[in-house]
Amino acid sequence: MADYRPAKVEKHKIKKESQEVILQLVRTPDIVSAVTASEHRPYTVGFAAETNDVIAYAKDKMQRKGLDMIVVNDVSDQSIGFNSDDNAVTVLWRNREQILERASKSSIARQIVNLIAQQIQRAD
Repeated sequence: MADYRPAKVEKHKIKKESQEVILQLVRTPDIVSAVTASEHRPYTVGFAAETNDVIAYAKDKMQRKGLDMIVVNDVSDQSIGFNSDDNAVTVLWRNREQILERASKSSIARQIVNLIAQQIQRAD
């Protein structure tokens, strides 16, 4: 889910003859915050793609949204993430962080699932 969406959706293709197209965006609902604010909230993991101050922004987002864990990746590194089959992330939770070094996205996903499972087991 994106943070913003177009305010107006055209029913048909916008032709090139149009001189100028102005795209107005509106914020989308913050689903994660709604989940963490619910009475019977589940263990909640958020994700962040950052370009600078990666860890600081991730910690702030985790605190603001009431997340149990956050997975953040540095999207300014063009050799991984959006432009690659590989990724590298940092996972943060209650006063801890763990770097998951560059690996295939499926490997990173398995490592994240294992970390989540470990934290849920400890909470039980």
